[in-house]
Amino acid sequence: MTAGPASAHDPSFHIAELTARLERQPERADLYWRRGEQYRALQRWDEAADDFHAAVRLDADFADAALALARTNLDRGRPDEAVLDVEAILARRPDAASVWLIYAQALEGADFSAQAASAYGDYLERAAAPGPEVYLQRARLLAEAGGDNPAEALRCLEDGIERLGGPVALTLEAIAIEDRMGRFDDAVRRIDGILVTANRKEPWLARKAALLAEAGRCTEAVATYRAALEQISALPQRLRRAASTDALRLEIERALAALVTARSDEPAARAAATGGSS
Repeated sequence: MTAGPASAHDPSFHIAELTARLERQPERADLYWRRGEQYRALQRWDEAADDFHAAVRLDADFADAALALARTNLDRGRPDEAVLDVEAILARRPDAASVWLIYAQALEGADFSAQAASAYGDYLERAAAPGPEVYLQRARLLAEAGGDNPAEALRCLEDGIERLGGPVALTLEAIAIEDRMGRFDDAVRRIDGILVTANRKEPWLARKAALLAEAGRCTEAVATYRAALEQISALPQRLRRAASTDALRLEIERALAALVTARSDEPAARAAATGGSS
C-alpha cells in the first residue's frame, strides 16, 4: 500500500496499513506500538491502550510501549493506572528523565501531591533541558502544601531562574509566593530587578506599588502608583489607547485614590481615638 501526499499524514491510513501487516506478523510488538501511537493521534484511547498492552505482552522490556501506555492512561483519565505503569518502568530504568516526568504527572493526577512534587524534583535532577513549566508546577505543589514548603517552593523557583536564565513566569510565581508569605521587601526587590530592563514599566510599577501598600509603606506606594501613571502618559498614543493599557490605568487610579483617601482619614481616626480615650 503506497501513501499519497494526503494519506501520508493521515493516522487512519497508517492504522489500516499496520493492521494489514499485523495480520501477517502478529508477533511484532513494534507494529502494535506504532499502531497504538496512531490511535493516540486520533484520541481513540481504548484502542491505543489495547495495542500498547499487546506490545508489552509480546516484549516485556519494550519501554517505549510501556511509557506510551502510561501516557494513554493519563489521557483517558486513569492516573492511578498510569502510576502503576510508570513504576514498572522505573524498576528497570530509574535514571530515565522522561519517565520521571510522566510519573510526576500521573501522581499529580491521582492526587498524590507531595509524591508528585518529589517526582518532579527527580525529573529536574536528571533532565538535560527542562522547561520552566516543570519548575513552576513543582513550586505550586510545594506552596499549596503549606508548612515549610513555601520556602522550598521558592528554592525550586530560584534554581529554575538561575538555570534557565530568569524566565519571567518563574519570577512572577516567586513574587506571588513571597507576597503570600508576607515577604514584601523580597518581592519588591525582585520587581526592582525586572524594572531595570523592562520595556513596559507601568505594570511592574503597579505591582510594586500594591506590594508597598501591603507592607504599610504607603508614601512609597503612592509615589510608585504616580510613577506608573506617568509611564502610561509617556506612551505613544496607539499604546495609550489600547484596551489593556486603559484597564491598567483605571486600576491604578482606583488603587491610588483608595490609598490617598485612607491616608487622609488617618489623622481624623487618630484624633477620634485620642479624644475617646481622654
